[in-house]
Amino acid sequence: TFTQAMAAATRFLDDAVREYLLFRGFTNALKAFEADLRVDKDKGLKVDKIVQQLFLYMSSHDLQNTRDFWMYLNRRFFSRLSQTFAGAVRKLENCLYRLFLVQCLQDNRQDKVVEFFERMAMELQSQQEWKDWFGM
Repeated sequence: TFTQAMAAATRFLDDAVREYLLFRGFTNALKAFEADLRVDKDKGLKVDKIVQQLFLYMSSHDLQNTRDFWMYLNRRFFSRLSQTFAGAVRKLENCLYRLFLVQCLQDNRQDKVVEFFERMAMELQSQQEWKDWFGM
């Protein structure tokens, strides 16, 4: 698929850049490049790494980073999809936020549940699929 091809191309280019920097003796640039790769939001276009990052934010009850990462993914990937996928992307986003809430409830983090609804109320309360959730 296209995503697999892009992931393979990204790995190839990353390796080529490393080799070039090593060959030229640009060790500081290589260190900076390696540091940037460690915090790469695209996670090398590896779906498992992207999902792992989202789960890390949710398991640590970090709403801000969960939202920021989702918005980044939306700008970087989902907004470029055909409109036929818009509903699926919206559903995925809703499921992500519900999973965040479930994680908080399972971990007895009522403070994070309250924070979620305080911060997300304006955005979500008008959506029919969230009506039952606001009764929590």
